[in-house]
Amino acid sequence: ITRDASSVYIIEYIASGKGYLKVNGKKYNLSAGDSYIIHMGDKCEYYADKNEPYKKYWINFNPDFFFVQMLNAYNIKERVFRGLDFSHYFDKIFELQNFSLLNDDIYIPISRIIFDMIMDIAEYTEQQSSNSHEELAAMIQLKLKQSINRNVTIAEIANEMYRSTNDVIYRFKRKFGITPYAYLIDLRINMAK
Repeated sequence: ITRDASSVYIIEYIASGKGYLKVNGKKYNLSAGDSYIIHMGDKCEYYADKNEPYKKYWINFNPDFFFVQMLNAYNIKERVFRGLDFSHYFDKIFELQNFSLLNDDIYIPISRIIFDMIMDIAEYTEQQSSNSHEELAAMIQLKLKQSINRNVTIAEIANEMYRSTNDVIYRFKRKFGITPYAYLIDLRINMAK
């Protein structure tokens, strides 16, 4: 399935199967347990594996729905959330749908469910960001160890990593409790001993 530009926002959850999603040229391989968001205007291509086709659940949102403001408020830019199980939320939505097909009867409980979904996404995104901070600090540490015998500045290391000097110092100090420069000096002193 190909869409030139999505006219709505969508949350999809893959209950079973596998395949891929391409959003604005970026390809994601997906399988059961993954969730993702399509933003309005996204150019998308979906493909389900012929041997293990998808069983998916989804919700479409108009751009004026609070969902969009929540994505912006929590700075959720990611599209794919691996292992973020939304099955229990969709089960609750299906129960409400069986209760009433009138929006006025189920608007508030469904809004509460969607709010909880967004909070799960925000927590997932924060956790992923925390993991990337750890990885970045470890990469900085490796570059410092590799620079023990050469004259290098923290600005040069930051440049190599496409980061600002302040960002590199902040992330390294957050992880190791010492600035990158102080760490490099300690490495050189220990080597000299």
